[in-house]
Amino acid sequence: MEVISELIGQYVFPIVACVALFAENREQRKSHREEMERFTTVIEANTLALTRLTDHLEGGEKDEK
Repeated sequence: MEVISELIGQYVFPIVACVALFAENREQRKSHREEMERFTTVIEANTLALTRLTDHLEGGEKDEK
């Protein structure tokens, strides 16, 4: 009985812990990838809005001269 307890403590638990950590890390990477895709979309939209605003302001200055 003591041998089984030692085997579990020395081998089974570390293996299970490593597998659990690997699965959690995989899920976090997937979540991070989705998050970065959303950020990229928002940054692209902001860049487009700033470009349009700049063009509009530059156009307005030309009309005033």
